[in-house]
Amino acid sequence: MIARQISSRLFQEVSNYPSSLRCVFFKALAAGLILILVTGCSEDKSDAPLENVVALADGGEINLEHLGGQWIILNFWAEWCGPCKVEIPELNEINRHPGVIVLGVDYDGHKGEALTKTIDKMGINFPVLQGDPTRHWKVEIPKVLPTTLLIHDGKVQREMIGAQTKSAILSVIPQ
Repeated sequence: MIARQISSRLFQEVSNYPSSLRCVFFKALAAGLILILVTGCSEDKSDAPLENVVALADGGEINLEHLGGQWIILNFWAEWCGPCKVEIPELNEINRHPGVIVLGVDYDGHKGEALTKTIDKMGINFPVLQGDPTRHWKVEIPKVLPTTLLIHDGKVQREMIGAQTKSAILSVIPQ
């Protein structure tokens, strides 16, 4: 009943406007309704099972659930990112540290041979994921590179933005 009264009043008001303004109004109204419908129809993935097994660039795969107890250094990088290139040697060294595993994520989403070539060019010696691990840890894809997430017991303990040093990252991890 209220919706009918509102729509009736709205159409009475709009009918007083010149036809060119009415046209703009109805186009804006249609665009707004379409936007509401499209955003309301997005798939809810919150109940979908987590992707625990993620493909690696070297053709293998890694079960993220089996990394419990270790510190996971999840690093988002890109070939065009200067600070990422500076950080890679530090991450290579951290990956040799006991109780820690570094996992890389190519921000540009390369796959297959393109990803392998990029890894070689960047001098990366730690595992690089081909899949998107963000759902597993319920985090968003970063908006700034490089971004490094320090994860322990399945939870993000720290987010570090910008090129990091080995000592800065290891200072967060209890010895």
